Amino acid sequence: MSSNDAAQQALAELRAAVAASDRAKVELQQQVSAAREEVAQARDRFRTEQAERRQAEAAADRDGENGRARQELQRRIDARQTDWHQVMRGVDTHWSAVEVRQELERGMDASLRQLRESDPELAEEIEAIRDGRAEPRLGDRRDHEPPEGSA
Repeated sequence: MSSNDAAQQALAELRAAVAASDRAKVELQQQVSAAREEVAQARDRFRTEQAERRQAEAAADRDGENGRARQELQRRIDARQTDWHQVMRGVDTHWSAVEVRQELERGMDASLRQLRESDPELAEEIEAIRDGRAEPRLGDRRDHEPPEGSA
């Protein structure tokens, strides 16, 4: 085989390798796009389910199913006198907000005690976020911020 033939063969092999690499790149891009779409759909489903849960909880609170404090707090939320962001930040000092916040904190403390047994590292991370020693690292910031017009 002449040096020209060897060069031609090497060039053909190189072109085949580049073509295979291009095909692999396109395939990976398609997989990434599909994964992103799947994540977006899952996020949308989660947000829809979360909104439905919030609506059901608000209806139960309105009906007094979860106690007087929650009923009063929901009345005040409905009247736009407060919102959950103000309640949880401690800005709202109305008795109903204080009672509900304490109730939720007790529930969170109980959940964290259970979580410490199964996943101490995650429990520590959640406690650090709750106590203001750390910022949430995962997720879309829109999941952590109050809706527009509140605060």
